[in-house]
Amino acid sequence: RMLRNLLLRSTFLLVALCDISCLANESGAMAFLPRYQIAFGVPAENALNMDQDQIRQIAELNANLKRDTTGLFQSARHKKISMPELFLSLDKLRSTADSELERILTKDQLLRLEEIFIQVNDAKALEDAAVIAHLGITEEQRHAIDRAREQNTRSLREAYPTFRNLTRQEQRAKFESLQHANRERVISILTEEQRVAFEAMKGESIEFDHAEFRIRRSRTNALTKPVAESPQSQSH
Repeated sequence: RMLRNLLLRSTFLLVALCDISCLANESGAMAFLPRYQIAFGVPAENALNMDQDQIRQIAELNANLKRDTTGLFQSARHKKISMPELFLSLDKLRSTADSELERILTKDQLLRLEEIFIQVNDAKALEDAAVIAHLGITEEQRHAIDRAREQNTRSLREAYPTFRNLTRQEQRAKFESLQHANRERVISILTEEQRVAFEAMKGESIEFDHAEFRIRRSRTNALTKPVAESPQSQSH
């Protein structure tokens, strides 16, 4: 009987986790998105007025990064590299990707991408080194932000059981309420001057859906597929 109850609770928890995960995916609430991934999203492409060559290069950048990241995780899974080595390698890949963006985009496009990066990530952008430096966030504030994020994780975990008897619409409303409270918990750590500066970093707002920044293989393949030569060029 105890085993049966445990299985029932475990099953419910998995269902609740799925619900939370789906809601998070819809709102982009639980994922920090790096600049190179945001640059691959259609909203950023339009806002930055990228040309086709830039779009192709950024698609290739994301495809290569995804391939290399998958390879690193497989190496870690098979004990070929340690976890510290994995994290160091991932940081190096991401740093290289950001450097590649500087090569692909113009200075004005990079500035606009930075604004969109802040808009998309909102409070999560406060974990970015460049944002931390720009706002002058102190070491004490960083520790406070870390503690706030831990509290946010607990609040979401404690909310799982309450989703059981809610409709999808009610779940979404409650999740958004939780996310708003969690955001305020982090933002409140900033000084008034820092909060004003942080909002100013967002620049002109754009309309976007977080789902538009997901890396889809079909779109990556379509954009990175070599363009066939025309009959006229082949004849030359």
